Amino acid sequence: MAKETRKKQAPNRKKMARVERERLQNRLIVIIAIVMISSVFLVVIGGVLFENVIKPSQPVAIANGQEISTTDYQNRVRYERVNLINNYYQSYQMLEMFASSADLFTQVQSGLLQIDTQLENSGALGQDVVDKMIDSILIREEAQRRGITVSDEEIETRVQELFGYFPNGTPTPTNTAVVPPTATLSTTQLALITLTPTWTPFPTATDAPTATPDPDLEPTPAPTEGPEPTATYTATPYTFEAYQEQVNDYLTFLDEDMQTTLTLDDFRSIAEEDIYTQKLLADIKQNDVDKAEERVWARHILVETEAEAQDVLDRLASGEDWATIAAEVSLDTSNKDLGGDLGWFNRQIMVDAFSEASFAAEVGETVGPVQTDFGYHIIQVLGHEDQPLSESEISRLATVTLQTLLEELRNDGEVEVKDYLLDRTPSEPSLPADLVQSVREAQPAVIPTPESTTP
Repeated sequence: MAKETRKKQAPNRKKMARVERERLQNRLIVIIAIVMISSVFLVVIGGVLFENVIKPSQPVAIANGQEISTTDYQNRVRYERVNLINNYYQSYQMLEMFASSADLFTQVQSGLLQIDTQLENSGALGQDVVDKMIDSILIREEAQRRGITVSDEEIETRVQELFGYFPNGTPTPTNTAVVPPTATLSTTQLALITLTPTWTPFPTATDAPTATPDPDLEPTPAPTEGPEPTATYTATPYTFEAYQEQVNDYLTFLDEDMQTTLTLDDFRSIAEEDIYTQKLLADIKQNDVDKAEERVWARHILVETEAEAQDVLDRLASGEDWATIAAEVSLDTSNKDLGGDLGWFNRQIMVDAFSEASFAAEVGETVGPVQTDFGYHIIQVLGHEDQPLSESEISRLATVTLQTLLEELRNDGEVEVKDYLLDRTPSEPSLPADLVQSVREAQPAVIPTPESTTP
């Protein structure tokens, strides 16, 4: 009898459901694993992209629509730190030189500690840097509004000067003697001076004694001229190739030793900013600053109480000499022996009450008592006129005017500094910790002066 063929039993519905469920679970596990791996990968890639691509280009500040990128800001902060470190090392050499002088040693050490503080306080240094970068944007805009331009040739020349390369020869500074303006004394002023014989406002030069020749003195023979000394050293010329090599070496030093990524284009930007600033200052000096100012020439007698001031007025009214009274009772020791002469001054240099009284009086008029925080003043006006300003005074006023202008441009413009500025402010490069500690603890090695002995 033939064997009966056994049929395979078909899987039931429950078993099929379990297999399908396991297959779906396995697939889900694979999908979750892929998603997790992809997420980690995206986070890593995103972090790398943010740190190396997005973050460097993000602005730390915006001035009138012009962005200051994180990279430019960080490079400028590091460059500022490099300059401070260079100054520190140069001053440190001076500290060693002045170790035997307590006063000089203390002065140099104080400067070193100040640089140390600047480097330690990276937040304040960063704020100062970003403020300068914002000012540079505002200065460029203002300069261009005034028709001021800067050429590529000017920028290149300035960069070369930064590295000490002068293809047309090193400029020689010329010292021009500046004669301060002196007012011509009027008849009234001459009369006032004549009335005070014990006071001379302008010292009179005394002729030097003239030597009387001695007829018996033998002439001293002139020294015999010897051979001219032969120069044994010839300076190596600073060629354009040497300049380029120095620039490359310095950029390499900044990159490898100081962790900056400054390029020659960055130095061109720095040079351009400097030229725009100097040109704007020159324009302000030429067009925005007065070349003369109102000044008063006065003398005063300062006393403690109003009763003492009235006594001075009574003595003057009775004909007593102003200079004699000033020398006797004035509390202003800086000029009491000069008749209380204050020289010429503008409205800003004196306290308000004193200036108001001085500028309101006529030449020759005596006013007072005028009360200030110093006491009671009796004032006599000797001159009142507009006087030309010196070159240094005009330059100082131009600088003050520029600072005021920048404040106005900031207030009127759209200037924003990002909240994350401090987080992106580098604290490197820095000074070696052992060097800083040694400077902080250093003491001058004072060499004692030998006592004089009487033979």
